Amino acid sequence: MYGIAPSRFQAIKIVEAQTPILSADEWLARGDLDLPRQVVADYGDRYFISTILDMPFSEASDFLGFKGLMLSQCRNPDRLRHLLQRRLEHSQEAMQAWAATGIHGVYAQEVFAGADMISPRDYDQFGFAHNQPYFQHMSVLGLPPIHYACGDFSHSAPAAPG
Repeated sequence: MYGIAPSRFQAIKIVEAQTPILSADEWLARGDLDLPRQVVADYGDRYFISTILDMPFSEASDFLGFKGLMLSQCRNPDRLRHLLQRRLEHSQEAMQAWAATGIHGVYAQEVFAGADMISPRDYDQFGFAHNQPYFQHMSVLGLPPIHYACGDFSHSAPAAPG
């Protein structure tokens, strides 16, 4: 972090403190996914079993609130990018843990990212830039996504894998 202004460094430390990243092994060791693992064992041969995960941009609203998410694109874009990268890493570990349970897919929801909420340019740098590695990791794990996007995406870059 050499060369970073003290105020920016403090903002990065706050983001990291408020957004811990659990490894897939930690998720599994804590027992958080014991019930889903049992559901897959009991019903996975008859039903498509999935989970719900937010896309990084949508998940950032949990930390910033809606207003903070919208304003941070202009007021704190570097801090937002750092938060989005942390949320991406968190999601990738969660995906890996969920894949270990044997689920068949992921319902990936993306809210607050339509062209009726943010500009296509902002979507490209804050949404799409983190969606590509999100879906690529899901693909590597063999988890097909069900991508649920809210808002007007007719003018936004495509976020689907592929």
